[in-house]
Amino acid sequence: MLKDLDHPYARGEARYDITFENVQAGERTSHLFRLANHHGGLVVGTSDLSELALGWSTYGVGDHMAHYHVNASVPKTLIQHLLRWAQERSLLTPALGPLLEEVLALEISPELIPAQRGQIQSSESTVGPYELQDFFLYYTLRFGFPPHRLAYMAWCTWGQGSDTYTFT
Repeated sequence: MLKDLDHPYARGEARYDITFENVQAGERTSHLFRLANHHGGLVVGTSDLSELALGWSTYGVGDHMAHYHVNASVPKTLIQHLLRWAQERSLLTPALGPLLEEVLALEISPELIPAQRGQIQSSESTVGPYELQDFFLYYTLRFGFPPHRLAYMAWCTWGQGSDTYTFT
């Protein structure tokens, strides 16, 4: 498809722009749907509430598409918390423990471009920290708080002498 679009990557140039990312996401999803069709299965999506609320998906042809999005109503930070909680209480198969630790330690990434100097693509470097995104999402949806109140609450939570986030 990149060749059909006359994308520089098809000519050997290392250009990893949004077109490159969307074509890759679309191809990956297309293959999943064909495979599911071939085997009489369903495509179970991995998009969560955080990604869907931010529009952080490839709409129409990528990870936005699935027969069922099992995590559509669950924020990303809650998924991480629940996995840690289940692991700490030995609720999962013991063999999963080290694997879960490894997965939870990974940078959140759509993995659509090659690693650069050992660093993988980072979702949070583009959309901001999910801890903040989910904080804003929760207090907006649950309580309808306006932006100025959310900003103040975030500053009270993280801004006073925090090295984690900078609020200006």
